[in-house]
Amino acid sequence: MRSLILAVALLISLLSTDGQTPAVLARIQTEVLAPTPPPESKVDPTVPHGEMLGGRINSRVYPGTVNGFQVYVPAQYDPAKPACLLVNLTAWAPTSQPCSTT
Repeated sequence: MRSLILAVALLISLLSTDGQTPAVLARIQTEVLAPTPPPESKVDPTVPHGEMLGGRINSRVYPGTVNGFQVYVPAQYDPAKPACLLVNLTAWAPTSQPCSTT
């Protein structure tokens, strides 16, 4: 995908009649040539890292349906203290609209 974007950007620059690089082309070149992945995504050894646990649940409501799940357990987790848990269901997304109007 990256090479396709570079090819399109090069083609646009070659077809430029005024000899100047258009602002849009400059922006595309900046984004394409940016380091991948960005620096903030690199592992920071000073930050404690937890672990990701997962499993499968066989549905009692819909026999034969198996749902996978993952739980991130932070390194700071202490079983002696209550912890928050977010359950994210398949195809769930936050929305300002109610799921049902009934």
